[in-house]
Amino acid sequence: MDAKGAGGETSSPQYSDYEEIVLSPIRLRIATKMAESKREIPHAASSVDVDFTEIWNYGLKHGEAFSKKTGSEATPFYFFLYAVREALKKFPLFNSHYLEEGGKAKVRRFKVLHLGIAVATPQGLMNPVLHGAEALSFSSLVRGASELGKKAREGRLSVEELTGATFAVNNPGALGGARCYQIIPAPRVAIVALNRIYSRPWVVEEAIVPRRIAALDLSFDHRVLDGADGIQFLEALKSFLEHFPFEVVES
Repeated sequence: MDAKGAGGETSSPQYSDYEEIVLSPIRLRIATKMAESKREIPHAASSVDVDFTEIWNYGLKHGEAFSKKTGSEATPFYFFLYAVREALKKFPLFNSHYLEEGGKAKVRRFKVLHLGIAVATPQGLMNPVLHGAEALSFSSLVRGASELGKKAREGRLSVEELTGATFAVNNPGALGGARCYQIIPAPRVAIVALNRIYSRPWVVEEAIVPRRIAALDLSFDHRVLDGADGIQFLEALKSFLEHFPFEVVES
């Protein structure tokens, strides 16, 4: 029962059994930036389920060769990164910043792609940046992303490796996430996530078969992009992933 204060009004209960944790500088910066982004950006979201079976089977069959070529395991996330890069070529407006300067609003659409990759670390969420991703081969993209993830977890990222992202990707599936609603890191205008890949019954040519399925979740800035843009971008990603050109892995 709540304690009664003066005048018979209910006051907040007093607790003595607790611990106060002062936010670290990194956690405080994350909190400040995320609150600012959520407050300023009119978020919209869309999602699509994707059949990763062929990519999954490729990794199982060619994992050793993949590791020798790239130095990393053949995880679906790397195929997802490459697909994002290719989809952004068709939908370059997603690779933009929204800016307000001098009383005017504008969209700065980039010709280069600097991929901000969310990485969970003991120090908190980090967003190392893979610069110049538009020009990388598949193997170079994998090596670059893998090295950034390792450096983030070890706390070895430079200032340059933490700045300049033009587009954001997330990988909650690595932690078991099945669906997610993401805050867009301003001034970027979108973030897309690969969720956990599940074995699920799926309809293929009128037959129900087990397939490896994952959801892709997209959050986008409704000042710059509309619902149709979000759906078309996700459909392009879905089509690329479900018909992945594996020759790029081996080239």
